[in-house]
Amino acid sequence: MRQFSTWLKINQLEKYQEILIENDFNSIQLIAELSEEDLKELGFSMEDRKHFFIAIKLIKSCVNTSNYKSPHFQNS
Repeated sequence: MRQFSTWLKINQLEKYQEILIENDFNSIQLIAELSEEDLKELGFSMEDRKHFFIAIKLIKSCVNTSNYKSPHFQNS
């Protein structure tokens, strides 16, 4: 949960932490599966949705292109 909170803060998305947790999205792995429509329903602004997807794409590329082992992402 701490890494999740830190990730949100680093990406300037911490204002959504409470609503994400209320909806059982409490890890980066879980929120990485959210769609644009999901984010709209959760109240993300258009700008924040774009920022969110850029941040998710970046972390996924780091996980997929290195030996980095995140506790929230498992390489398939």
